[in-house]
Amino acid sequence: MPIIFLSFGVTNIDSSTICVVVSNIIYSSKTYVWVIMIHRAILGSVERMFAILLEHYKGKWPFWLSPRQAIVCPVSEKSQSYAIEVRDQIHQVGYYADVDTKAQLAQYNYILVFGEEEAKTGQVSVRVRDKAYHSVMSIDGLLKHFVEEAAAFH
Repeated sequence: MPIIFLSFGVTNIDSSTICVVVSNIIYSSKTYVWVIMIHRAILGSVERMFAILLEHYKGKWPFWLSPRQAIVCPVSEKSQSYAIEVRDQIHQVGYYADVDTKAQLAQYNYILVFGEEEAKTGQVSVRVRDKAYHSVMSIDGLLKHFVEEAAAFH
């Protein structure tokens, strides 16, 4: 495993960019002044942190940080109304979910699949990204699991 040296806070000493900013002052006084600006690079630090996280997680964000936390996949059109109901319940708790039938390649943390039988019993088949197994849970059990995952920063 390679060693990565990290540096987040940055202070820049800039003697070239500031010349554009101060050029009007120099022009009006007709004297040349050597100007050095010391400034922080706040957004540069954020960009580096984002790049390091992206590299560390290989694009597969943990649940608490992921913009694609779950996707609800109805097996048929008959289950579409239940899919929307499940998505709305997830949204009400404060998590993000989509309804779609093509979820495998989109890197969602959780893929929730169900058909007519699960819709009748109020359950969903839960598949976790990068894991071969899946389980069947109630909506309340799923929401409780989401809260636990986010609290544990998984």
